[in-house]
Amino acid sequence: KAKALLNWQQTWKRILGVFDVHDDVHNAYLAFSVELWSATVFYSMRAAEFGLRQLAGMVGIKLKRPIEVEDWKTILDAIDQKLEELYDMPRSPEREKELKMYSDAASHLRYLKEWRNEMAHARSVYNEGEASSALTRVRELMELMCPPTP
Repeated sequence: KAKALLNWQQTWKRILGVFDVHDDVHNAYLAFSVELWSATVFYSMRAAEFGLRQLAGMVGIKLKRPIEVEDWKTILDAIDQKLEELYDMPRSPEREKELKMYSDAASHLRYLKEWRNEMAHARSVYNEGEASSALTRVRELMELMCPPTP
């Protein structure tokens, strides 16, 4: 746990260069290092929120309210609608690449949404494996949202 805490910035380097998630990710690793598993999940979900907003912007969804106050279900439903529109477009290498990336990111977000709901409404208490999984899943999501490296 100490090693993870000491190396988190290197592990998240690419993401930290794109997203303002330093405090939330740092707090997640601090919580993990002192075995506060639910706090680890909480801070991980805060970081995931930035991935949700990024994907929403990438696919160009329109919402009735600002994204910062909208709930995840509404945002994910709008993303799904945009993905359906993308499926209906003529096939091309670019379309396939976008579909894969957007679909992978949406899949991560749907998975994380359930964790977020359980955590936000104090319905669950998390263990070490779940806390570690939350850190990994959120990092994978955020990496998908980063621009490709040249």
